[in-house]
Amino acid sequence: FENFNWLGKWFGDTFNVLFLMMSGVLLGMSWNSKDRPAYGMDFLKHRFRRLSKVYYPFLVVMFMFCIFIEEAHIGLKDVVMHFLYLPWFDKIEGFGHLWFMTMIALCYIGAVLISRIRIVWGGGNFLLVLIILIGVSLHTLFSVVHLPGYMFLYLMFFLLAFLKAPKLVSYTDTCKGGHLVVSCFVLVLTIFLYHGSYLNNTILWS
Repeated sequence: FENFNWLGKWFGDTFNVLFLMMSGVLLGMSWNSKDRPAYGMDFLKHRFRRLSKVYYPFLVVMFMFCIFIEEAHIGLKDVVMHFLYLPWFDKIEGFGHLWFMTMIALCYIGAVLISRIRIVWGGGNFLLVLIILIGVSLHTLFSVVHLPGYMFLYLMFFLLAFLKAPKLVSYTDTCKGGHLVVSCFVLVLTIFLYHGSYLNNTILWS
């Protein structure tokens, strides 16, 4: 319903970030339990193998549906891009939601890079500030040339959650009623902002 597009955007902007940050916390807790090793190809192979067991069969069925049911033109580029986890840059009508697979792949690669960078630079606030500056800068740069720059904002939140996973978990363990009231107030406030279209053209703030 067009009258409720604002609500769909609120759900997307709120819970896409939440899902990715939860993934960052889970991977970060696992990383911390292993004494924060430098991840490499073994980590990526394991993660992509788990994803591909579900993702690749889905793609086969999807392409068969597009070709035989919708009679859509599917080229070699579409197949290659999707199997390489790059559907964000090759969206097929009706299946644009697969951009999320590109995002998950980018987060896994980001986890590998940040696990190695942390060994060299340490895990202080400097690294956190650097991640935020790079994330916002890349978002702005890509948006200027009409590319999905907000992928870097998503990645930024994922990496912050990955690095600070123990503190985030510790914080949630100590949350009380007051925290819940404040959280509910913020959520309701943002719903009103979306309903009033105050955040339609400001991806960074939304």
